[in-house]
Amino acid sequence: RNFKSLRPQKSAVRNNYLAVTEPSWRQRNPPRVPNLIGGRFVDSQSFVSVDVLNPATQQVISQVPLTTNEEFKAAVFAAKRAFPLWRNTPIATRQRIMFKFQELIRRDIDKLAMNITAEHGKTLKDAYGDVLRGLEEVEHACGLATLQMGEFVSNVSNGIDTYSIREPLGVCAGICPFDFPAMIPLWMFPLAVTCGNTFILKPSEKDPGAAVMLAELAVEAGLPNGVLNIVHGSNEIVNAICDDDDVKAISFVGPNVAGTCVYARASAKGKRIQSNVGAKNHAVVMPDASMDATLNALVAAGFGAAGQKCMALSTVVFVGGLNPWEDKLVEHAKAIKVNAGTEPDADLGPVISKQVPEYEHGSFVGPTILSSVTTNMECYKADSIEEAINIINRHKYSNGASIFTTSGVAARKFQTEVEVGQVGINVPISVPLPFSSFTSCKPSFAGDLNFDGKAGIQFYTQVKMVTQQWKDLPGSSEEGVVFSYKRVPNLIGGAFVDSQSLASIDVINPATQEVVSQVPLTTNEEFKAAVSSAKQAFLSWRNTPVTTRQRIMFKLQELIRRDIDKLALNITTEQGKTLKDAQGDVFRGLEVVEHACGMASLQMGEYVSNVSKGIDTYSIREPLGVCAGICPFNFPAMIPLWMFPVAVTCGNTFILKPSEKDPGASILLAELAMEAGLPNGVLNIVHGTTDIVNAICDDEDIRAVSFVGSNTAGMHIYARASAKGKRVQSNMGAKNHAIVMPDANEDATLNALVAAGFGAAGQRENKLVERAKALKVNAGTEPDADLGPVISKQAKERIHRLIQSGVESGARLVLDGRDIVVPGYEHGNFIGPTILSDVTANMECYKEEIFGPVLICMEADSFEEAINIVNRNKYGNGASIFTTSGVAARKFQTEIEAGQVGINVPIPVPLPFFSFTGSKASFAGDLNFYGKAGVNFFTQIKTVTQQWKDLPSGTGANLAMPTSKKPHWLILGFVLNCKLSHIFVAKRQEKFDMYNFKFLELENYRCNYTTLKVGLGF
Repeated sequence: RNFKSLRPQKSAVRNNYLAVTEPSWRQRNPPRVPNLIGGRFVDSQSFVSVDVLNPATQQVISQVPLTTNEEFKAAVFAAKRAFPLWRNTPIATRQRIMFKFQELIRRDIDKLAMNITAEHGKTLKDAYGDVLRGLEEVEHACGLATLQMGEFVSNVSNGIDTYSIREPLGVCAGICPFDFPAMIPLWMFPLAVTCGNTFILKPSEKDPGAAVMLAELAVEAGLPNGVLNIVHGSNEIVNAICDDDDVKAISFVGPNVAGTCVYARASAKGKRIQSNVGAKNHAVVMPDASMDATLNALVAAGFGAAGQKCMALSTVVFVGGLNPWEDKLVEHAKAIKVNAGTEPDADLGPVISKQVPEYEHGSFVGPTILSSVTTNMECYKADSIEEAINIINRHKYSNGASIFTTSGVAARKFQTEVEVGQVGINVPISVPLPFSSFTSCKPSFAGDLNFDGKAGIQFYTQVKMVTQQWKDLPGSSEEGVVFSYKRVPNLIGGAFVDSQSLASIDVINPATQEVVSQVPLTTNEEFKAAVSSAKQAFLSWRNTPVTTRQRIMFKLQELIRRDIDKLALNITTEQGKTLKDAQGDVFRGLEVVEHACGMASLQMGEYVSNVSKGIDTYSIREPLGVCAGICPFNFPAMIPLWMFPVAVTCGNTFILKPSEKDPGASILLAELAMEAGLPNGVLNIVHGTTDIVNAICDDEDIRAVSFVGSNTAGMHIYARASAKGKRVQSNMGAKNHAIVMPDANEDATLNALVAAGFGAAGQRENKLVERAKALKVNAGTEPDADLGPVISKQAKERIHRLIQSGVESGARLVLDGRDIVVPGYEHGNFIGPTILSDVTANMECYKEEIFGPVLICMEADSFEEAINIVNRNKYGNGASIFTTSGVAARKFQTEIEAGQVGINVPIPVPLPFFSFTGSKASFAGDLNFYGKAGVNFFTQIKTVTQQWKDLPSGTGANLAMPTSKKPHWLILGFVLNCKLSHIFVAKRQEKFDMYNFKFLELENYRCNYTTLKVGLGF
């Protein structure tokens, strides 16, 4: 019934690939499952079809036409045609389609689950799990940019840089089994297309409905025509996929025979293959295992989805015998209710078809246990853990194996010696979350790169190595170049509460001078309550699974998009920037929230097995505790979103202090975070000025402080907080420069300079003035505004003073914006575009960060002089060059002393999967904002070294310093039960070769004095 909205009518068959309108899908009975070709759901021309049966009732739900060869070729052609444009679509755009896609899957999860139950037979509960495990893959794809990053090494040889780029392959294909109608397709195409590939999906002909519904949602999310295509069929279509020269890679999940055939046939054509095939999953139950927990796990893993899944547990090995386990296991299994999957009490639905073995005619098989077998649930018994491990290792399949025990010794032995891809310790279905890879070995997997995780990204991408040299050769043309609240509340413990403080600060609209709201100065008691709330919330929040924390960020980014206009209007009202600029403020912060949605990959620790005999070492990135952020006025949404989303997704709790000049956006964002599901106390907001900043620096429960603002405040915070042992990242003043080379593209450069308002503009003064004069100054809410007011009268006076100081020092004022008056906003803090020329490096207007619409123009006689001007400035936030010369660009990149470098880019602020990297006086601290550095700032490393060693009783303690190596010392004299006054020990055998002594290894020999030839005057 759910599928009728997807079916074409018979009249659609007359024209190849005729687009089908929704009413026509409902008119066939039974409906025919469409192909998806070039963005359109179209009926196949094939007269041959396969019935899709409801396993519980044997009713025909729909028919799957066997896609013709011409239709398959059309699908490949559509994918091939879409690839050039899609591969060049920015990865951030591709990720955002995945953000929308996961939102739509959540919206339609009931519809998807009902379809899976109808076509496959699994219970609705299990069908929801099928969709949710696939949804995790889509969420993983939302953070793909971090995993697709290449590597860069500067100056590998004289003047030569080398870097790698992970590029998409082209057209890829996926061949799916029936057991997971949603999860397996979602294992495949979201990763593939987010990497920049296009995709041909062949669902199982037994239950194709979920794949078609997911494709509809992907198209609704914005996936362009041809990026995802769907074809149907059996052997012939599989062979066509294997043989087609335009298909570069194939993902397969299914039975061993088919997988082996696909792997052999496709690899013979030079394609990449990942083939996940047969699975025989074992569990070893030790005598010390927890009875109830183990039995529940065995029954759930063994009988879920009627055992029809590659992760199903089919074999249990009981170490020490079946008693008392067998009777209890049977008792638990008998309690399982077998019924149609749509029935609310069903624990177990039918199997997929009668061929696999009757609601009277349904394909039902109840829970079955075979005991006392030696080589089907199968139950073995083993006398020892060694025998149990051997039973598993002798089996040809090696998908997964689990052990149930309370013994760390047994668990580590099992983990080390069992030959499978996935190991569970007290976990029955050891399938990792998508940021790790689905790892099978032996005949269960054919290929080099597994599904999911980094391996999955590597499978769908190829590495391009670029080695570049920009060398200024003699005679080169570059030689010698001249170059809404009225009273803003606190947020404490999940409640927005009015402060008890009588002191407050007015929040003023910079365009009208009207009081928008009042900010109370949070009292010390209220601050302590906020910290206490955060400290209490940390105990449970740190133990909340990272996937749960990520999903709150998924919801937060959705809500920010919903309310972006409201946020932007608040920013414009309080801060003055134009609505376009305010939306950009929100959007750049939103990118950090999106980045936080993929936090698990960045927070992963490292593991090395057997670093020494029987010893494993691994690292864990753990949250710090209560962290705090102190924000400036210039980005009321972006800077708070730089801070708390990364911090809380890492597992910390947070105290946010917005600027007292424009706190509204922070309050609105906090409301959205609470709506998204952030627990009470995880995010708290306090207000104030110096007193509250000092309280944050001094409080012993606050472990880390993030600050963005002025140098004076930033250095005070860095010194005071770090003196208390806190981590601090302090992003401070910026004097951003641009160097314009004579060969730069004139129009593009001038537009960039005017839009960015950066420091040094070069020599194209007249045209720069013309473009600056064209900017319209008005209140930010006016639709024609290019420039709004500055934040306050004090800021306006400061900017006026710096402009005047430049004039008095000899600078030429070629465009003066100080006397501008905006009709209707006569009292606003407006300054028009201002350009100072002939500025020198010793002028105050150059040395200070003006923080207003003022461009400083300087001249340099050579490129080297221009670089020196930039490098002599105390700030090191960002610098750009505008040029068409690779030689000049590389020289600039190498020699400039700034944290962020732009090449023909005026504002070189990286996207959040890199870090915001200021340097020199622009930044104090060790770890920058967002990216990997941001995650490292908000986490601490715990290194675990473990040894599970079964020592003989009576073993003595060894008090020597432990090392990873055995001592290999050579003994000239070693005595047991004898008196010897001298023992001569050497580490180097060469010293003693001349004496022809017999050398003994300390650990391998026990000997008596009389058996030694002793010399050297002993």
